[in-house]
Amino acid sequence: MATLVNDRIYFFGGSRPIPITSPAWNQTHQYNLSDEVFYLELSSPFTVNLPPFTDLSAISRMPFGCERGTTVLGNNGVRIFLVGGVQQNMETFGYNTTNSSLWIYNLNSQKWDTNGPGTYGPPLPRRRSTATVIDKNGVIYIFGGRVGVDTGSDVFIVLDDLFTLDTSLFEWSNLSLPNHPPKRNLCTATLLPYGKIIYIGGVTQNFPGGPPSRVSMNESIFGDIAKD
Repeated sequence: MATLVNDRIYFFGGSRPIPITSPAWNQTHQYNLSDEVFYLELSSPFTVNLPPFTDLSAISRMPFGCERGTTVLGNNGVRIFLVGGVQQNMETFGYNTTNSSLWIYNLNSQKWDTNGPGTYGPPLPRRRSTATVIDKNGVIYIFGGRVGVDTGSDVFIVLDDLFTLDTSLFEWSNLSLPNHPPKRNLCTATLLPYGKIIYIGGVTQNFPGGPPSRVSMNESIFGDIAKD
């Protein structure tokens, strides 16, 4: 998970391989998640062999290990919003550490918080690998994603709903319509200048619990958003 803020790219979480010699390693548990926070400084030239990373984990460590979430910059460049993802307790290594699908990193205080009280509307259900963008009005658009064992579902399901979060009001909305796009996860989402979001690639599914299948790069879909 990474977000560009001025001349810095902020990185959050990820995963670390478990040594195959460790008693914790097995076919379904080959990685532990990371709770680290660091950034890459882009303001000066550097070599790819020695990139100028700065580790903020000592003061900004995430409340849990996390991967497969999405991050966007909002609130006039002050906050980074982490949407969804897999959450892992770094002591017990169990999944689904919290009930919140939204966490916020404050670039000024360098601390994390949930959306807290004052949030309205139906909150985003737990999921990972969504296609997420934020518009100039501070509205986050969250499409699709997937659930499985690592997000608390007994069945692997690719999703096709569309949620928004107004970051000024902290108001959730479910915009899913009967003519919604096909199921997608792991696809890209790009906000275009004329008020559309284009979704490209990813993985889909014919029925809940069924096998995943890759989406052709030629099967792009568009979503309309308000232009003002």
